[in-house]
Order: sequence, then structure tokens, then C-alpha cells
Amino acid sequence: MLAVDAAATGADAASYLSAGQFAGLLAPAPVAEDGRPPRTPSGYTAHAASEGVSYRVSVGLPDDGLSRLEPLAEHWRQVVLDVATPPAGVDIASDESADAVGAWLVRHQPITCSVNGAVGRDAAPAVAAGAAPDHFRFARRVFERSALCVYSVGDADAPVLSAQARPQDGEC
Repeated sequence: MLAVDAAATGADAASYLSAGQFAGLLAPAPVAEDGRPPRTPSGYTAHAASEGVSYRVSVGLPDDGLSRLEPLAEHWRQVVLDVATPPAGVDIASDESADAVGAWLVRHQPITCSVNGAVGRDAAPAVAAGAAPDHFRFARRVFERSALCVYSVGDADAPVLSAQARPQDGEC
């Protein structure tokens, strides 16, 4: 299950900054573009501890078929996460995987791409050999194959937290 600190809520971005917090959810949650309260989109799961947070975890890339172009639903001003994991047996560190993710990103043009990878003993052999962990190399190859606004890289010890913001409202 995705973990969200339900205690990390505030009235506005300034309250987070004054408390020294990096991230949090506005309380009450922003309304949707149509003025209604946040709702769980079809195909997503509502987070049990945080109102207005929805997610789905899928194997492979969403819609996985590059033969058709369907715009991504942006879920304006809502916390909606799509978590994609590689299919069993697929080497995420391969050029083929980076090519597939890069092509998907170019076609669908999301604002941000977050990559979380292995930590500890899983990444230690690469680091000990003076090389970057696989997820760093993968993230670099995806960056070289796409053109997004934001790329974030993390791991299980320090996962990527990534979202769009409205700088004009102090959300940075």
C-alpha cells in the first residue's frame, strides 16, 4: 500500500514552509476543475488514510499499446498516482525498457517522471564497483529519450515524491 502521512496537512503552502516540511496535502483538499470535491477516478483505489488521494499500480505501461493515442486524464488539482512496474522477466535496466518508457513519455507528455530503484545490498555491487545503480542508469537513458519538465530519481529508503505545483500560489 502507498504510505501517506495523514498528519501532514495544512491550510496552504506557507504553513508547510513555516513548519519546515517538504511535502504535504492541502486541507481541505482542492476541488476538482468542475468545482466538486475530489473523487476516486474509475480504475483507481482510494487511499484508506488520506481523503482525496487515489492510486493504481499496473504491470507495464498504462495502455501499453502505442498504436493509439489517448490523452492521459490529468485529474486537475487532484492527488492521483499511476505506479507502473515492469512485467516479470523484463530487465528494467535494458535499453529496450528505456526505449519503451521514453517512447511512452514522448507520446503522452506527462509533466513528470519518477524512478524509484533498489537500495542497500541490491544497489551495493554497482556502487562498490564505482558504477551508478541500475535505476540511475535507467533514469538517465529515459531522460535522453524524452523531453519532460521534471525528472525525479529515488529509492526505497528515500522515495521520489513528485507532483505538479502552482508557483503563483506559493506551491513549490
